[in-house]
Amino acid sequence: MASLSDAQWKKLQEFWVKNVEPNLTKHGQEVLVRMFVNHKSTLEYFPKFRHLTTEAEMRSNEDIRKHGNTVFTALGKLVKLKGNVEGDLRSMADSHANKHKIHLENFDIISKVIDNYFHESFPGDYGADVQDYMKATLALIVQTLTKLYKELGK
Repeated sequence: MASLSDAQWKKLQEFWVKNVEPNLTKHGQEVLVRMFVNHKSTLEYFPKFRHLTTEAEMRSNEDIRKHGNTVFTALGKLVKLKGNVEGDLRSMADSHANKHKIHLENFDIISKVIDNYFHESFPGDYGADVQDYMKATLALIVQTLTKLYKELGK
């Protein structure tokens, strides 16, 4: 997978800072709710959320809000690292593989949900170029997690 140039990273980071960073909790929550509604099997990995059966319950759940913030805070950090993500993903891979038992395909699922959400939410700023840069970043994250899972024997 080709790495992004400095100019491409800069443009992706500008998109992130302008559009996403001002409200990480809102965007993270929305992505999680969409993932849980459209990919119900993903709820099984979250004991705190399994009992939620409706979109309204999910939207009003404080734990989903908090976890959405955690997810998007981490993603923002990875965007700012310009592709140097392995060190930051190592502990996440360990916890997600061993403690939470999250299967790798779920990272592909959330990546697609993030892409679709950004496409719908920021049509003026999430043009084809920024979309390509975000997809490349998300693919790099999944690729790195796959490598780290293999190192963990998962």
